[in-house]
Amino acid sequence: MDKKSILQKLEELFNLKEVRDGFPSQEACIDWANKVAPLLKFSQQYYYNFMQNAHKINLPLSSYTLGPALKVMVSQVQMAIEELKLDFEETQNGFSGIDTTGIWQDGKIRVFISHKDEKKIEAKKLAAILDSFGVSSFVAHDSIQPMLTWKNEIYKALQTMEAFVCFITDDYYGSVWTNQEIGFALAKGIPIILYSHDGTDPEGFKSDIQAIKGDMNKVKLYIKRIFSSNPLIKKNILENFLIAKDGSFANAKSQFINLVGLKFTDEEIDKIVSTITGPAKYINQLGVILCDEMSEDDSKIIGYPVETPYHNVLDKEILSQHTEKRYTIIQVDKDRYEIKDGSK
Repeated sequence: MDKKSILQKLEELFNLKEVRDGFPSQEACIDWANKVAPLLKFSQQYYYNFMQNAHKINLPLSSYTLGPALKVMVSQVQMAIEELKLDFEETQNGFSGIDTTGIWQDGKIRVFISHKDEKKIEAKKLAAILDSFGVSSFVAHDSIQPMLTWKNEIYKALQTMEAFVCFITDDYYGSVWTNQEIGFALAKGIPIILYSHDGTDPEGFKSDIQAIKGDMNKVKLYIKRIFSSNPLIKKNILENFLIAKDGSFANAKSQFINLVGLKFTDEEIDKIVSTITGPAKYINQLGVILCDEMSEDDSKIIGYPVETPYHNVLDKEILSQHTEKRYTIIQVDKDRYEIKDGSK
């Protein structure tokens, strides 16, 4: 059966009065499920989620238990219908790619942040942190279920995401939507980052993995580690660092910390050095890297002892990567250091 026929059959079964108002008996519900199941085999994700709950309606369980299972089954049918409609819409529009206008920022890593609607503000804070070094985040929310347009946007984001963050809270796994989003990420085979905002442990297929807890900056470091070889991440981090010379001391430190853990070419290292030692509009704030000691917050982020001089980290993590080993840091006086270029 082709997808057009599958869509027509699914819509017929989904729009039945019994689906909307309730089945007259358990046998009628089982009969409906048996007709739907084969139609969902075009997608392993929908078929698996549907069948995982379908077996419950064959058991002598109370309506209190069967109700949630049926709700998940119906939602899978609805999502399958929306996917098929979207496929046909793309075909009619004459393009094989997906229009992600307004979903992602160009030139950045695409990260889907899955969360409960009640935690939307906190999820946006995480998105802002990730944005600082080249990540475009999609923050969906639970309250958009009735809106077809938004469901299509969520589906497009899920199709085109490159990494997935579970923003876990105590009610996270009680949502049909967040569970479907996790299933999509698992089926897609992309990196899944577990962030527990309130200490709640992961459930399901990822329950054996320790979640990141506490500081949201840890999520940023984990994503940076995953995509360390991705040119988009390095490009954005470098650009932010190079303009930090005209910002604040705090921003200069933050942008330097973002460099740690990345691999640089000789040319990129030359550019970093020239930016630290070169002129600025007023005062080159990156000079702090040569004369200040690491704060407790920064030391936690990159795993160095508190009060480690920033110039030590610069030497070990960045300058040492230069194939010609041309740069050394020398102490000029008690509180002043300089970068010496051995090639000159």
